[in-house]
Amino acid sequence: ENERNAARHLRPKGGFAAQWNDDGHTILHPLLTGEREGYSEDFCDDGAEKLAKVRAEGFLFQGQLSGHRGAPRGEPTAGL
Repeated sequence: ENERNAARHLRPKGGFAAQWNDDGHTILHPLLTGEREGYSEDFCDDGAEKLAKVRAEGFLFQGQLSGHRGAPRGEPTAGL
């Protein structure tokens, strides 16, 4: 798992062939439980659309602002 969504680790010289996608898991949690607090706050709205993005692009956060963290999170996944 790489909580920072550092896509560089998955590129040819990044050293990894795969990793746990916490964005996908964390989108499913509020969809199934209704939880909206803490870490889930970034994932609870528009869950179906966010899940579709994760399935298509790998990570949800690719440099966007995380409201929970108050800072950008992730790197672009284009080309993976």
